Amino acid sequence: MSPPHVSCGENGSGKTTLSRVLSGLYLPTGGEAAWDGIPTRDLDPWQAWRHVCLVPQDYVRLPLTLRENVTLGQGDSRDAAVLATCEASGAAEVLPGLRSGINTLLANEWLGGQELSGGQ
Repeated sequence: MSPPHVSCGENGSGKTTLSRVLSGLYLPTGGEAAWDGIPTRDLDPWQAWRHVCLVPQDYVRLPLTLRENVTLGQGDSRDAAVLATCEASGAAEVLPGLRSGINTLLANEWLGGQELSGGQ
């Protein structure tokens, strides 16, 4: 599968909906969305999700480490892979401010935890 690219656009233009359709979280109500000619409704969701990362505007912050939030139990959780993912996503810029790097608990209400700002 080759990953799709989604462009920036005006508020309300459907970027979030499109990203959710392409990731298989939503099924199209008309027409068809496909990866490499395979309709998203025919994809094995777990196979598709191995190739997708979706961070919606209304995301949930889980009281887990940065490493656990990045991998959520899927994929390679070794340091090099998590750091590469942080770099590719633009999240690497927050790492110097984290007490324990990728092992920092992202919940300031827990002992040793640290909260990220809304923009982070």
